[in-house]
Amino acid sequence: MPSAEPVARESVSLDAWVIGLVSALVGLTALGFGRFAYALLLPLMREGLDLSYTQAGFISSANLFGFLTGALLGGSLAGVFGARPVVGTALALAALGAITTASSHAVALVALAQGLVGFGAGAGLVPAQNVPLAWFPPGRRGFASGLPSAGIGVGLVVTGLGLPVLLPLHVLGFAGWRLAWATIGIALLIGSGFSFWLLRDPPSLARETEPIRRAFFAPGIWHLCLVYFFFGFSYLSYVAFFGHTPRGTILRGGDTSGGFPRAAG
Repeated sequence: MPSAEPVARESVSLDAWVIGLVSALVGLTALGFGRFAYALLLPLMREGLDLSYTQAGFISSANLFGFLTGALLGGSLAGVFGARPVVGTALALAALGAITTASSHAVALVALAQGLVGFGAGAGLVPAQNVPLAWFPPGRRGFASGLPSAGIGVGLVVTGLGLPVLLPLHVLGFAGWRLAWATIGIALLIGSGFSFWLLRDPPSLARETEPIRRAFFAPGIWHLCLVYFFFGFSYLSYVAFFGHTPRGTILRGGDTSGGFPRAAG
């Protein structure tokens, strides 16, 4: 027979809610804006910068390589220095990359900037996903783990609604895709500021002192890596190509092929 004794509700502290909301903001800006907006902007970047498909693929690869590197290093760095400086600095680097993308027209510089965007997004997102789990009580950690993902989902919705408004615009010679990257950079700076201000590790959290090589010999780690690989492959394959639309679609909303004014001839 089930016990008739009522189950005590675990209270969540104000600090836990603040940390959870900041982690959702990191998810929104780092992945919801910094990553999911990329596929929508790349075709217009290719036209505005007069890139070949090979050059566009090089820029895309730079972004993904940066994200992979950041995701691998972000958790380890947070274990040594704490989540606040790592997440705040990572989002600041991503903001720098986004703003540089908005103002550049050299392929190598844009690729470097996109590498920064990817690195900052990956290095910031991984620690931000883990910090709320230590602040919420055990019975609410499933909810806490969903907060960063909720932020990512909100970012995807805002991206889908906001970019069609920005892309047809031309302001002071800047095409809509440049304005979009500048806006993303500002959002990442806001996320960085809130991370430096409010994000922190719980006082009882011990720093990791075990050598990282132990992880490479743990079968459970490799099992989780394989599962997450297939998850990442499935959604990144979609994200990488869903924005590559034919000419004349509603996403363009007009002549959005421009960038900096081109020389005649």
